[in-house]
Parts: sequence; structure tokens; C-alpha cells
Amino acid sequence: MQTRLPTAAITDEFSPDLQTAVRAMAQIGMTGAELRVVFGKNILDLSDEEVERARQIVASEGLKVISLSSPLLKCVLPGGPELDTRFQHDVFASKHTFEDQPRLLRRAFDIAHRTGARIIRVFSYWRTVEPERCFPRIIEALGDLARQAAPEDLIIGLENEHACNVSTGADVARV
Repeated sequence: MQTRLPTAAITDEFSPDLQTAVRAMAQIGMTGAELRVVFGKNILDLSDEEVERARQIVASEGLKVISLSSPLLKCVLPGGPELDTRFQHDVFASKHTFEDQPRLLRRAFDIAHRTGARIIRVFSYWRTVEPERCFPRIIEALGDLARQAAPEDLIIGLENEHACNVSTGADVARV
């Protein structure tokens, strides 16, 4: 039976080596790949040549890049409540500041178009001691990202992440 919904995973969760990852993913029947850390770098920090090389490696196993796991909004929200220090930051080579966000968004759009990815996964700022106080600004930021993505024919996907302000499915429903 052929499914219309692609099956995919984050490549670096299979292996830090992209070729090894996509080969294993193809062997178990996956049809897509989500790129996060490639060649030891966050996807948005790759050069154009590295992006093309990654795209070719994914395609060589018959897979398509369907999503980018970007570090967008994985930063401190200026003026927000105090950070919740229980959580580790910068686990996936994504140490960027609030001021980096416009540049990262442009780069995410560029890489999405270069790779054929339609989804750009984003976050909800590093978790504070009062996450709910951040929700109005998160909603505003997500709306802004979605408005910018729409004319590019791209989709902004929000990840609920324990180290960020939107950490559960219930939180996602609220924003």
C-alpha cells in the first residue's frame, strides 16, 4: 500500500553521518528527511555548497527533504520573565540570539527552497519561570512567521519542547 503521507525523521537522530542516516531511513521505508544538524553544523549555518551536498545525499537514497529543524525562536525572549534554569540550551548547535532571528528566517526560506522542504520547524523561546506570560508574544511571533512564510509557499511548524515556553500539547492548543 502506498501512503500519501511521507514518513520521515530527523536525520541526525539516526546518525551524525548524513549518508548513513538516509541509507538507514530508506531501508526501513521512509520517504522523507528532516534536516537539523548536518556535517556537524546546524542546518541554517551551512554554506550553499553544503546545502546542495546535503540535498544530493538525501536524494541519492530516494528520499526528499520535507522539513528543516531550524533554531528559529530558540533564544531568549527580550523583556520576558526570568529563564527557568532547569533546562539545558544549545543542544543541537543552535546558539543564536533574538537579534539573529530575521537573518535566520531569511536563511531558512532560502534553504527550504534549495532543498524542496515545505515545513520549517520553530520553537517558542527558551522556557521562563512564567511561560504563560510569554504566550501573547509567542502568538504574535508565530503569526508574523506564518505571514512571511505564506507567500513563499512554506509552512511554519511549532515544536512543543520541554526547554521552551510551549512545552506540551495543551500549550500548543492554547497558542
